[in-house]
Amino acid sequence: ADDFDQTVLADALPAGTYTLVAGLCDFPQLDLESCPEMVKVPLVIPPAGEMRLVGGRFRVTLTFDRPGSATQAAAATQLGENAGDFTFFDPSNVEVTVKVLNGLLVNDRFWVFAASMTNLGFTLTVEDLAHCTGDVGGPCATRTYRQAPNTNHNFLDTEAFTN
Repeated sequence: ADDFDQTVLADALPAGTYTLVAGLCDFPQLDLESCPEMVKVPLVIPPAGEMRLVGGRFRVTLTFDRPGSATQAAAATQLGENAGDFTFFDPSNVEVTVKVLNGLLVNDRFWVFAASMTNLGFTLTVEDLAHCTGDVGGPCATRTYRQAPNTNHNFLDTEAFTN
């Protein structure tokens, strides 16, 4: 068979959980279930303003104290499996960078690091979606990191979450 590489472009999907399905099939076969080498990959598209890090296990959000106004959600940009940036006013001006690392082999914990590049007050919230209680949508294990206005504080938490 000839080498074949196909890119499929689609409109932006709304926030939600999807399954991306790909397979190597004889054209024009339409039954993906009978395709050899079929792969199903979960795809999570978080709502604007949040990231899903470490395979979607951790939901990360940030609100900031807008001067002379109410608290506002920051815009999130996920940079990879473990890290992302938050911006406040200008998408090209990063204000806070955050990463969640698997430190289980070192101290049986997940670690949270956040670097602040602003003097505005903010609240960074990291939720462990693998450790929620109650009904669906019940409270999850959560760490909250707060920077007071007119200060600058980085967060290095190597005791954040257990496995």
